[in-house]
Amino acid sequence: MHCDRMSVVLVRTLKHVASIPFQYKKMESNLGMLRKRIFEVVNFVNMVYKPLNTFIALVGLEVWSDSDKISVTAPAGATLDAFTTWRNNYLVKIKPNDNAHLISGIDFEGSTVGLAFIGTLCSGHSAGVVQDHNARAIAVGATLAHEMGHNLGMNHDDSSACACSGNSCIMAGALSTAPLDSTSFSSCSSLSYDQFLNNRNPECLLNKPDYRNVESTPVCGNGFLEKGEECDCGSLEECTNPCCNATSCTLTKGSECAAGECCEDCKIMASSTECRRKQDDCDLAEYCTGNSAVCPEDVFSVNGISCDRGRGYCRNGQCPQHHDQCVKMYGPSAEKATTYCYDQNTRGLYYAYCRRPSQDQFIPCQSQDVQCGKLFCKNGNDDPNYGRMVKFSDCKATFYGDYTSDFGQVNPGTKCNDGKVCNENECVDLETAYGPKATNCSARCKGHAVSTAPLSLVWYL
Repeated sequence: MHCDRMSVVLVRTLKHVASIPFQYKKMESNLGMLRKRIFEVVNFVNMVYKPLNTFIALVGLEVWSDSDKISVTAPAGATLDAFTTWRNNYLVKIKPNDNAHLISGIDFEGSTVGLAFIGTLCSGHSAGVVQDHNARAIAVGATLAHEMGHNLGMNHDDSSACACSGNSCIMAGALSTAPLDSTSFSSCSSLSYDQFLNNRNPECLLNKPDYRNVESTPVCGNGFLEKGEECDCGSLEECTNPCCNATSCTLTKGSECAAGECCEDCKIMASSTECRRKQDDCDLAEYCTGNSAVCPEDVFSVNGISCDRGRGYCRNGQCPQHHDQCVKMYGPSAEKATTYCYDQNTRGLYYAYCRRPSQDQFIPCQSQDVQCGKLFCKNGNDDPNYGRMVKFSDCKATFYGDYTSDFGQVNPGTKCNDGKVCNENECVDLETAYGPKATNCSARCKGHAVSTAPLSLVWYL
């Protein structure tokens, strides 16, 4: 957490929702004016992130018009903690998202105008709070871009080593309030972002939202398909797509499509054309329908199928394993720790337990469930990517202050024994975790081991 003062190009899409508290009086309860201001803020953030090939899709805007859903107070840290808990308990359930920020009219203590967790995108702590501290939307947009930068793994710039095109870089320790001063990320921020993407592999950035769910006003030329547009290939100078008119964001004469996995030479591809390859044991290939340029939503193998040469069992298109979770936490050289380490989960300590129903309550594991409690690793980096580390013998575990979302727990669906997976921190049979027919594909899916549940993620501003 940080407190602040102040060719084919892969475009990553950050799906975001903005929450506006009841105390937000600046627009005098005029919802139209408030939405317009938020859209201006988001448009500025998109301009800043465009050089990083990242698009901010505002998929939700929640205004607390009657009363606040949390306690919004001057201590920014307390407000951030409360907002993060509310996001995990409520917001993600009604509007799944990659990232959420609370934009408040309240004056935070001291010179703080924003607060966010560092390197937590696509997790339960992918959140921040921002004070609407300036009449100019771009100044607030610079603060939001800064706090989002923390979520994306960026730290403050070292002014002696980091350079950007403006007088003040977005990730400067103190943002400039002069007009258009802070409009770009520094070379240091760009490097940090690349490292975050490579080390953490935040998969939620690769999932585009349905353009019909985007809240902000469509902007022709931003390179993202929005309501009312047939296509969007970027600005007139950027557009190289012969199927799309960059000025009007409409298809050119005779074109059926301009983009999409099922679009080729401006025509929709024939049905049964493979548009998304099978990635692994838990995935299935997808095929064009013949009437849409968009590849159908991702489908995957039924839960409970053995994967990765028997090292795991499929769960929602993934093959969760202790080893992979250790790599994500401590880097590529990390490994699963020994049985001795996992046996510590029977002790019910702050770094070794199965369940944590409240802040200071640590429920020990039963002996048969120790592989489903805290994650224990060895080797790898000295510092974990999330939380704080406890190390003893050749065992490393992490703990976090907020009990609502613990990065250091073994993931659900992880194999804990032959024919068994972790489910609610217990090691249970596949049938218990996934239903009585989990291991019988023909009975469950009528001959096809397929689930059609979408893999979708959303980002809140």
